Amino acid sequence: MSCVFILLLLLILTTVGCSVQKIKSGKAQEFKNISSEELLEMLKNKDFFLLDVHIPEQKHIKGTDEFIPYNEIEKYKEKLPKDKKKK
Repeated sequence: MSCVFILLLLLILTTVGCSVQKIKSGKAQEFKNISSEELLEMLKNKDFFLLDVHIPEQKHIKGTDEFIPYNEIEKYKEKLPKDKKKK
């Protein structure tokens, strides 16, 4: 169960992020922390791309769009949404 929680937390941070602003390439990007309960609610009316980057690959959260190991994202970037503004 703890692996699922860690995976869930990692997915939250990669899809929604943390509640601070991060400066990247001169642009501010805003992120928001969410709870596991909030994620479950969001998955009911899913309007975002959910990427699993966990290594080693394990059970996925229902609704995961793609699995790409975090250390191979550059290699499989064509699997990521073309629209960089997509949630």
